[in-house]
Amino acid sequence: AAVAAGRAAGVANLSLDLIFGLPGQTTDALAQELEAFFDLGSDHVSLYGLTIEPGTRFGKELELGRFEELDREVWLAMYQQVADAAERRGLHRYEIANFARPGFSSRHNRGYWRDRSFVGVGPGAHGQRHLVDGALERRCNPRSVRAWIDQVSSWAQAPGFLDAATQTERLTPERWLREAAMIGLRDLDLGIDPLAWGAQLGLADPPLSAMLERFSSSGILSKNPPFRVQGRGLDRVDAVAAELLNA
Repeated sequence: AAVAAGRAAGVANLSLDLIFGLPGQTTDALAQELEAFFDLGSDHVSLYGLTIEPGTRFGKELELGRFEELDREVWLAMYQQVADAAERRGLHRYEIANFARPGFSSRHNRGYWRDRSFVGVGPGAHGQRHLVDGALERRCNPRSVRAWIDQVSSWAQAPGFLDAATQTERLTPERWLREAAMIGLRDLDLGIDPLAWGAQLGLADPPLSAMLERFSSSGILSKNPPFRVQGRGLDRVDAVAAELLNA
């Protein structure tokens, strides 16, 4: 009903989220859900595999034995099942867990994967900006609504809301290069080219270069830059990204 209402209102670019890997879910049940889901005709799909994190409600329920987490191999099979179903419906996988019809890839998502500058507005919002020396600066607003209101009220005296943020982080160009490689790995269309990025900043990172060569030789990354995750690397992209970050 929500999709129909959106289309009737003239929404020409519609994105839907799908969560899979629910406790007790089977691949047969997922197949039926996928038929109904893709029949909605979404232009973009963001895919989320359920993970159970410590300290969450799900985590506590799991500790109490009130449900069983889905087997990892079944979880991975479902991930591939959704990917296959999306591509059969004409949606291209342009990012590890995002699919789109031609021309509907999310500029919002890609802004994160390419580590671009953005402004965070509101309680708990994060923003970041690139500096002229190649460093990256991040700022975070207070999580508390009251603290956020107090901050907004003080802006008349403050230099600006970016400068009034309560938490800041500054990444050196060297650290940014590693992080850009880690984050950009999720972009299957554009890939990553840390060697070219580093050259633009006058940086050389031999350990990172060696790690890229190792993954490229093993088939986890494509042979030539820009390097893209492929094959069995798609199932362990987070582990590959962590190794690039900490090379």
